[in-house]
Amino acid sequence: MGSHVWWLGIIQGLTEFLPVSSSGHLIILKTWMGEYSLGLMLESWLHGGTLLAIVVAYRRQFKEMMAGLWQGQRVQQREVAMIVAATLPAVVAGFLLSGWVDQLALPVVVALGWMATTLVVWSTPMAASRPVSHEIADLTLWQALAVGVAQAVALWPGFSRSAATILAGRRMGLTPTAAARLSFWMAIPTVTGAIVLTLAQDPGGLGRISGAWLMGLLGAFASGLFAIQWIRKLLASAKGYPRFGYYTLLAALAVILTQWLGLG
Repeated sequence: MGSHVWWLGIIQGLTEFLPVSSSGHLIILKTWMGEYSLGLMLESWLHGGTLLAIVVAYRRQFKEMMAGLWQGQRVQQREVAMIVAATLPAVVAGFLLSGWVDQLALPVVVALGWMATTLVVWSTPMAASRPVSHEIADLTLWQALAVGVAQAVALWPGFSRSAATILAGRRMGLTPTAAARLSFWMAIPTVTGAIVLTLAQDPGGLGRISGAWLMGLLGAFASGLFAIQWIRKLLASAKGYPRFGYYTLLAALAVILTQWLGLG
């Protein structure tokens, strides 16, 4: 059981931040390998590992932002406001469409999402091709909401949230570094809200925490931290990022082929 949850944590951490869709991978894993549902509490627990990875990866920026807020600095206040605004569309869409999205947890739907992710990854401007200097605080309210709409669209299984939001951020004029930071920071209120909601629905769930769950949390944290650093490096160097599009395209074709052959 321990190794099982450990590997699920690693998969969750990697696919949450790499532009390949964590939801798509978990759906295919369950379908092809007969994996049972993790349960909302364990899923939230693993998401907690990825949340911790964001905090550690951006600990210096978090410290600067909190200090700026405490001192009443306008730049930090506006940055937080834009992050909150960018989060709202997905929160609303998730509340209204959660039942419908759950019905889309099918391999063919994931394949379509992966194809869309491929196009998104290949359409993302790299540092060398789109020199800009905007930071999160420079966004307008409508631009922040546009990035949020991209995150809401990524509720579609297989459609990568990080790929969609990084593309939207770059199209809104953010630097690659700022686009990645906004993408990852937008996950904080979303994941935190999901964890709080799960605890409210299952107050006794924390009593099921075990050594295996701790291993899963560690796996999600370590792989998530690695994925964040990797994406930041690729976006900053303008090299390698488009290759994830080949991965999602091949993954989509593999799903479609196995479905056509009746193997999935």
